[in-house]
Amino acid sequence: MSKILVFWEESKESISSVIIDGQKKEELMLLEPNVVFSSYFSYLIGTILTIIDELSHPIWEDYIRQGIRVFGPKEEMLREIELG
Repeated sequence: MSKILVFWEESKESISSVIIDGQKKEELMLLEPNVVFSSYFSYLIGTILTIIDELSHPIWEDYIRQGIRVFGPKEEMLREIELG
């Protein structure tokens, strides 16, 4: 169990810094970084546990976009993602 907690803390630390950087650049909405990380981590776990499509299946593009939305990108960033 302790390995999982270490992984959680290390992941939270590195991803939260990316979230904070995106907020400073005004690319992401101002949301609590720890809450955003927890939401993203939960999204990943739920996706891994429930999705049975092969990684080559086109639906994964939609899952990726949805995962990005958890971070709270501002509208102009979302448009860039959608137009990609």
